[in-house]
Amino acid sequence: MVDVITFIAALGLMASVLGAEVIGRKIALRSDRNPEHAAVEVGLTGHVLTSTFGLLALLLGFSFGIAINRFDSRRVDVVAEANAIGTAQYRAGFLGERSRELQESLERYAAQRLTHGHSGLAARPQMESVSADLRSEIAAAGQLLQPVANTPLGA
Repeated sequence: MVDVITFIAALGLMASVLGAEVIGRKIALRSDRNPEHAAVEVGLTGHVLTSTFGLLALLLGFSFGIAINRFDSRRVDVVAEANAIGTAQYRAGFLGERSRELQESLERYAAQRLTHGHSGLAARPQMESVSADLRSEIAAAGQLLQPVANTPLGA
C-alpha cells in the first residue's frame, strides 16, 4: 500500500512539474512577441533551468540517501533479532531437559518471524498477532524455568 501511495505521489509531482513547464513555455512564447523583453528573458532562462535541475538533483540524492539509510537500519534490526533468538536458544540448551519447551517455542518464533519477513503487507497484521502470542508463550516458558535460571549458566 505504501508503494502505491509513493508511486501516485511521484506521478502527481511529475505531472505538476510538466504542467508548470508547459505554462512557462506558453508565457515565454507570448513574451517573445515583444522584442524588448526577449533579450532579457533569454539570459535568465539558462539560470532558472540550471537551478531547477540542481534542485532536482538534490531532491533525488536525498531521496536515495533516505531509502538506503532505511534499508540499512532494517537490515541491522533483522540481524540483531536473529542473533537474539539464536543466543536465547543456545543459552536455553544449557538449562537441561526442562528447557525443551522454551527451545521449541523459540524455534517456532524464529520460523514465524521468517514467514513474517517473506509475507506481503496484507498478511502482516495477522503475522504480528501470531508473533505476539509466541512471545507470550516464550515468556511463560521462561517463567517456569526461573528457579533453574539462578545457576551461573542460566544467568
